[in-house]
Amino acid sequence: MARLFVSESIIIHKPAKKIYDLISDFYSWKSWSPWINAEPNAEVTISQGGKNYQWNGQIVGTGSMQHSEEIPNQKLEINLQFLKPYKSKALVIFELTESDKETRLTWKMKSSLPWYLFWMKKRLELFVSWDYRRGLKLLKDLAELGKIDSNLDFIGIEDLPEIHIIGKRYQSTVDDFKNNIEKHFGELFQYCQINCKDSIQEIGYTLYHKFDLVKDHVDYTVGLAINNLSQELTQGYAIVKIPKSKVYSITHVGKYEHLDNAWSAVMMHQNAKKFKRQKKSPDIETYIDNPSNTPQKDIRTKISIPAL
Repeated sequence: MARLFVSESIIIHKPAKKIYDLISDFYSWKSWSPWINAEPNAEVTISQGGKNYQWNGQIVGTGSMQHSEEIPNQKLEINLQFLKPYKSKALVIFELTESDKETRLTWKMKSSLPWYLFWMKKRLELFVSWDYRRGLKLLKDLAELGKIDSNLDFIGIEDLPEIHIIGKRYQSTVDDFKNNIEKHFGELFQYCQINCKDSIQEIGYTLYHKFDLVKDHVDYTVGLAINNLSQELTQGYAIVKIPKSKVYSITHVGKYEHLDNAWSAVMMHQNAKKFKRQKKSPDIETYIDNPSNTPQKDIRTKISIPAL
């Protein structure tokens, strides 16, 4: 058997009891679960005083969770069972360590794969880690702020018109991409303010030619929408055409730091065969609102996947 193990942690500026109450009561999971936001209308049944959780949906599949060990404010173990789209079992562990009015929360998973699926081990661990990081950030906001500024608008299939942007293409590791994307847009905006101010629009784009978590590689273009532009461009910038196409879209409303929730949702919708991906064109991230004059809770960012 191929053993699976995932462990992710976060610091939350609240006492351990506050956090334990949120993770141990399955009624609260509907507010911060990193999966249920992909299908808010999925059937969820909670029983045994909030200690048993069953779900059934077209996107999130079918399964159940049950408390197996409880040490209040310190540790919670949960038996997790998936029934659809495939059968598997896992042990989920939450560990809490409180110090100086803050708590380190660690979320772990132990599971296994049949030996003939050993080749999926790294990919599955990476994607579960991604989900756990999303969930921990949502839980942190809920515990510290009492709310989560992350909502999804499920658009579905739509027609994308032809769009022209001025942009530059980059390649990097996943971590470098996350660290540099804001810097790239800052450089682009500064360049356009000097060289083509009258031609640019406020709508920004990131085109993902390749985003591979397993190989730790991102190939992407950052750009700003433009009107007519006749002059030559320098410093590696170029006019890029986003062709007219059919796409499957989900809009995220809220903080950029929760944008991965939209990406996860659209991938889950693809896996559930809500649409068929068109692989020749890049995925598109559209920044509809200017963060300098839009409250974080209202910032709209659209994820669009080319579809057949």
